[in-house]
Amino acid sequence: APLLISLATLVLPLGGWWFEQQAGGRQPSERERIAFDYAFAELAKADPALRPPRRWFVTDDQDPNACVYADTLMLTRGMLDNPFFPAVLAHELGHFNTSDGRLTAALYRLTTPPHKPVRFPLKGLAYLASGRLAMAPVQTAWAIYWRHREMLADDYAAKLGQGPVLETYLDTHALDGDLPTPFKVFGRTSHPWTEHRIDRLQARSPNS
Repeated sequence: APLLISLATLVLPLGGWWFEQQAGGRQPSERERIAFDYAFAELAKADPALRPPRRWFVTDDQDPNACVYADTLMLTRGMLDNPFFPAVLAHELGHFNTSDGRLTAALYRLTTPPHKPVRFPLKGLAYLASGRLAMAPVQTAWAIYWRHREMLADDYAAKLGQGPVLETYLDTHALDGDLPTPFKVFGRTSHPWTEHRIDRLQARSPNS
């Protein structure tokens, strides 16, 4: 059953609503929609073919954060109010305009609850029954892949003219809001080291 659901997630717009409920999200207010539309319009100037997310929602968290899962974009209230929002949105659209969001959801659904480790004596049984044991041999390969995808999303933001602004944001905030997929345990985060991301963005800058 998890395999069938996972495969369906790759081709169908599944998972966004459930992700919103789990995250405690809500539909955006009118002024939040205006803030989003303004930022998206600025990015679309660099790429008129830019596609908006199929759906997006807001969580009432003051820490700036954003992520893409399935066909859905999650934004915190702190991110919408952040002056770096267009640059971060450009990065997230880099994920959204590829298969990253759906692949993330599909991989997450390859395992059954509990996704997180439990205490002894149920720890071993849960590790086996949930499917996490079968995922262990490939977790490093997936982690390397996701770090590469983060770099490509940064490249996409630079393509939209947000490279220097994203550099500043990474230097002061650093994106660390990872989804807890079982494949992202290579190190503490699936994102590449912030300094390496900044180096790559600087190399792409026309002024470097």
